[in-house]
Amino acid sequence: MDKKLTLLPDLSGHYSYGDAELNGFPVFTNNPDMDVYKSFASQYHWHPDLGFCFVRYGSTDFFVNGNTVTVGEGECLFVNSRRLHCCLSPEIAPNQHIAARIKPTLFPAEASVVINYLNRKFGFGNVDYIHMDNSKPWHKEAIDHVLKLHDLMQSVKSDPLPVISEAINLVSIICNHIEEAAEDDSENEDQILFLEMTRFVQENYSKKFHIVDIANSVHVSRAKTYHLFERFAHMSPNTYLTNYRLAKSVDYLRSTNLSILEIASLCGFQSASYFTSVFRSEKGMTPREYRNKQNK
Repeated sequence: MDKKLTLLPDLSGHYSYGDAELNGFPVFTNNPDMDVYKSFASQYHWHPDLGFCFVRYGSTDFFVNGNTVTVGEGECLFVNSRRLHCCLSPEIAPNQHIAARIKPTLFPAEASVVINYLNRKFGFGNVDYIHMDNSKPWHKEAIDHVLKLHDLMQSVKSDPLPVISEAINLVSIICNHIEEAAEDDSENEDQILFLEMTRFVQENYSKKFHIVDIANSVHVSRAKTYHLFERFAHMSPNTYLTNYRLAKSVDYLRSTNLSILEIASLCGFQSASYFTSVFRSEKGMTPREYRNKQNK
């Protein structure tokens, strides 16, 4: 089954199956093609799905909403819905990970009792992640469900219901070990503001704009903007913008024959020389060298 990771305009990950029949299915698992993690575009992203990453061997560093966590061999990381996260490890070996994603569409939106319960468990007032390091008996139980979910996905077209059942079991285990958090309106508002600011950056990256424009997009002060980016992304708004522009440039370099000058312009860089300088500083090679390497 051919699977490919693409990225939505808000940098939320979106997995696409080669088989269109499965594109609306609420569960996804794979052994990630770690080539994608070498692109800036996958470094910092968020999505509404509940995410799991099992490390088969070695160890991997992850960033989740301002925290760095090292996940070792046989361990698993659960990432809560709408949390900014990324894989920090620069070199990932083939088949090192098993990734699983469970979409909110698994649960019927009209069943308010279910949705309200899930909001209390997975809302902004609750944990950003759980590092299942086998220090507690339930960690192994949850990890076993992640692995079984991945196995069941191999025959999902012929028998999809066991996959749905296994996904619900996995979510139930996680819910059972998350305290129901009281709603903190200020905390919710800060996270929503931050996500909206990232959306503004991602919708306008090709244009010239300033930090005050990001702030004005959600009607907060410049200082508040810096505070939220440092808090949730551990970087300044300028660094986030530069990273996103570089992410888009990588996409263009990999998938088009546009010139370096054209890509620089499309990605909001002032000139081709400035684009090349920033790219070399971050990637250790020029955009042209990067493209040539990808085309080999």
